[in-house]
Amino acid sequence: MPNARGFRFETCGDLGEMMRKILLVFMILPCLAKMGLWAAGPRTLASTAWTAAFCRAAGITDVTVLASVYLLHPPDYELKPSDIPVLMEAELIVAGGYEAMMERLHTHASSSGARLVQIETSYDPAIMTKSVETLAAVAGTVPAGLEAVKLAWQEARRQIVMAGLGGARVIVHSFYVPFAQEMGFEVQGVFGPMPPGPRSIAELAEIPAMIIIDNGHNPAADSLREVHKDSVFVELINFPGQDGTVELADVIAYNAGVLIKGASKKEM
Repeated sequence: MPNARGFRFETCGDLGEMMRKILLVFMILPCLAKMGLWAAGPRTLASTAWTAAFCRAAGITDVTVLASVYLLHPPDYELKPSDIPVLMEAELIVAGGYEAMMERLHTHASSSGARLVQIETSYDPAIMTKSVETLAAVAGTVPAGLEAVKLAWQEARRQIVMAGLGGARVIVHSFYVPFAQEMGFEVQGVFGPMPPGPRSIAELAEIPAMIIIDNGHNPAADSLREVHKDSVFVELINFPGQDGTVELADVIAYNAGVLIKGASKKEM
C-alpha cells in the first residue's frame, strides 16, 4: 500500500509496516509541538527544509524553516524583514554553510546569543548519521529519526533491485554520487555542479550509461542529451518539498521512485 507520502512499499516481513509507523510518529510529533502539548530541544530555526529534516531526525520538534519549500533552489533565499521575529526567538540556528543568508545568520547569532550550528548535508549515510548525532548532542535530544532513515535506505535498495536496476551503469551529478552508490549503481562518470563543457561532454559521450542522474534543483545535464540519446534522464532532489516530501526518509523514497519510474518508461 502507499504510505503517507505516496511511495508504494512492497515489503518483506514487517519492514514496511515498521517504516510506516516510524514515519507516522514523525508526522504527529511536530503537530503536538505546535499545539504546545509536547516539545523536545530548543526553539530551532533551520535555513532550509533540508536542514530542518536533519533537526527533526535528531529529535528536535520545535523547528521553523526560513526558505520556502516551493523555491527551486532554497539556498538562494535571502532573509527578509518578516524573518526578524523568528530570528529573535531562535535559541538554535541550523544551516549547511552554503546558503546566501549565511553571513547574516552569523551576524545575528553573534549579537543575539543564539547558537549557530553548521552541519554537512548529504545523502551519504555516514555523513547523515554524523550530522544528526551532532545536532542531537547540541540540543540534548535523542536522534530517533535515524532508524527511519536506515529503514528507508533498506527499502529503497530493495525496490531498486526488484525493478532490475541493481548494478546499473550511471553518469551522475556530483551532488548525487553518494545516493547512486548507496543504490548499488556503478558510477561511470560524474559532472556538475555546473553544466559540462565541450571537453567533458566529449569524454562523457564515450561512457555507456543506462541512467543519467541530474540535480532537480539546478539541472546541468541538458547538454548530454544529444550524446546519450538512449539513456534515461532523471532529476533527483536533495531538499524536501517535492510531492509532499518532508523528512529525510521521504526524499530517499521519492528519489528511488523517480529512478524506478524513469527506467520503466524507457522499457515501455
